[in-house]
Amino acid sequence: MSHLETSISDGIATLTMNRPEARNALSMEMRTQLCESLHDIERDNSVRCVVLTGAGDHFMAGGDVKGMGESIKKSSEEIGKEFMLRIHDLHPIMFAMRRMRKPIIASCRGAAAGAGVSMALACDLVIASEDAFFTLAYCKIGTSPDGSSSFHLPRAVGIKKAMEIALLGDRFDATNRQRHRHDQFRRRQ
Repeated sequence: MSHLETSISDGIATLTMNRPEARNALSMEMRTQLCESLHDIERDNSVRCVVLTGAGDHFMAGGDVKGMGESIKKSSEEIGKEFMLRIHDLHPIMFAMRRMRKPIIASCRGAAAGAGVSMALACDLVIASEDAFFTLAYCKIGTSPDGSSSFHLPRAVGIKKAMEIALLGDRFDATNRQRHRHDQFRRRQ
């Protein structure tokens, strides 16, 4: 099964991240396929618009943390190389999305976390269902934001709000309501 499904109909190219069992977590295979598809679509004059979406109930839950965990068994040198590869393989996708002369629309439902937020931010428009939610979540795994979110987020919400989102890991829903940690704490009591 391909980690990315591409279809073109009536001038609309639909890229569907296709790992619903993993909430469409960004695998190495998906990265390669996304980059190749974006380059192909850019050259295809029959395509006027691109829709980026996820299969199943979620847009994209970010990087493939489970896949990253499997690399623990490797040597520290191999882990370092793989980590750098994961980081550097994401940037060409973001460059291709921003360079695209055709509008790219993110169609989001469910989770858009980490790199999923980065992908949505790199799109020209985001259409979110009522059950969609967004979180950078990097602070929860002890890393800093990647995938161009540190570039796009401050331009979308301002530097102070971007810092708050990145440092606290709060969630936002489709109506742009922020769920603060203290609000979640009160609901649990």
